[in-house]
Amino acid sequence: MDDWPSQIGLLEYSILDSTNAEGKRLAFQDSQNSWILTQKQTDGKGSRGRAWCSAESNLTASFLFYPSGTIKELAQWTFTTSLALFDSLVYSGVKSDQLTLKWPNDVLLNQKKVSGILLETSSDPNSERIALIIGVGLNLFSYPDLHNEKELNKMPTALNSVLGNKTPKASTMLTYIANSLQYWEKMYRDEGFLYIKNAWLKWSFDLGSKVRVSIKGEELKGSFQGISDDGSFLLKSNETLLELSTGDVFFADI
Repeated sequence: MDDWPSQIGLLEYSILDSTNAEGKRLAFQDSQNSWILTQKQTDGKGSRGRAWCSAESNLTASFLFYPSGTIKELAQWTFTTSLALFDSLVYSGVKSDQLTLKWPNDVLLNQKKVSGILLETSSDPNSERIALIIGVGLNLFSYPDLHNEKELNKMPTALNSVLGNKTPKASTMLTYIANSLQYWEKMYRDEGFLYIKNAWLKWSFDLGSKVRVSIKGEELKGSFQGISDDGSFLLKSNETLLELSTGDVFFADI
């Protein structure tokens, strides 16, 4: 975990608009799988186009690579990456019971958001290849002030809230993540998504947990029933089992 993985490139910048945007610009220039790391990001994005604010001491990075699969299958890399983040945080010193994986793309530390994941694709105009760019934001030393946020699962935190002066710097943490993602990529390739799904569920919320899901202004209430075999959120609401492919999820008091 402490050495950079062989065969994986690393591109480092002092400033970028966004590492995902740079990944799109670099896509198909060659076939090497590469991580993109920047000290400062000026136009970062989170899920559904939201801004991702991150200070220079935090981790903002993206992985550019060329996996096979349908668009729905590529979306499953959210879960693979979540597991890589989970393992990397535990390796850095966080206790596993302090972490929760929240559908579809958040890692919670003591029930507050410490990391997010954004998947984007780019198509090769000269072939049928698709590039997948996995953006990772991780609050290492600071987090934005969301003073109007009332939902616990949406409130941010930083890794140094539990690790203090033992918090790894961004480049060190990225090395952990890059190695761990290689491991989970192999498990995904060898064992299939069902293995990833079961591993992810082990560290998510308990089945049956009360939950609200907001979808385009509509709010659904019910209980968490896990994820489907393609990664959709399973919500039991009014005795009906729903499979949701999008939505804002809120656990705890509803």
